[in-house]
Amino acid sequence: MTTQSNLDLLNDIGSDVDLSEVPPINQKRLLAFINVFLIDTISLLNGFHQNCESRLQKFDLKMQKLEAELCILESKVWKIICYSTKVNQLVTHLTKALLKSIPGLEVDVPKPVVVDAELPQPKVEQVVSNVNLELDVPDSKDADPESESPEEESKPPNPELEKYYRMLRFGVPMEAVKVEMQIDGCDPKLLDSS
Repeated sequence: MTTQSNLDLLNDIGSDVDLSEVPPINQKRLLAFINVFLIDTISLLNGFHQNCESRLQKFDLKMQKLEAELCILESKVWKIICYSTKVNQLVTHLTKALLKSIPGLEVDVPKPVVVDAELPQPKVEQVVSNVNLELDVPDSKDADPESESPEEESKPPNPELEKYYRMLRFGVPMEAVKVEMQIDGCDPKLLDSS
């Protein structure tokens, strides 16, 4: 059959066709076509879903690894900053002591410039708290309720004591902070009075 004959057949089916005389569509065959279409479509969607899910799991695993590495790096950088701050304080203290020991020398030692890089500590603290939970170590905040009082947070901290207030906010016990102050050459009574 040619295209022209197909068009003629279509033209023969006009509005004058009696629909009651037209044979019905074979329902079994139509149902089979619909079932095949649905099965193919659903299998395609399931394959797409599984592919997307496996890729998302791979990306999630990579992100978890990166987050853990970032947390470790943050803690290392924080330790380096704390160490450099302690070294600067020690050098300043030793320089002052050395200059005071020389008789007849009047020199003011300028304070070293310390860049206080504020790193996002909650990540490191979250890892530490997770480790404490795994080891069943009691939380130091629960052990010493006196370590954090609203009075300490409302007062502007002395720049020299800021380090120790920060230790108290992170949950370090008061006694440990006082020992650290003695090691650094500060009077622990300053923490009680301010």
